[in-house]
Amino acid sequence: MNKVIKKEDWKVSVWAGGTTNEIFIYPKDSSYADRIFKARISVATTNNEEKNLFSQKLPGVERYISKTNWRYETSTYRSL
Repeated sequence: MNKVIKKEDWKVSVWAGGTTNEIFIYPKDSSYADRIFKARISVATTNNEEKNLFSQKLPGVERYISKTNWRYETSTYRSL
């Protein structure tokens, strides 16, 4: 089943480097903060160029990060 994810449905959170917008997390009742998820897609905006923003290691998780003009698009997957 396909679903359109609208921007107004994104979950917005503040973190040390700026803000992050969680676009998708699976399963639906998952928690990124508790590291209980299988897949997650988010967009982060940073206000700090110098900080190593994504240095935190997440055991068992693969992260794919792309950067465009202070905006980071991340896909995060937990090994199954």
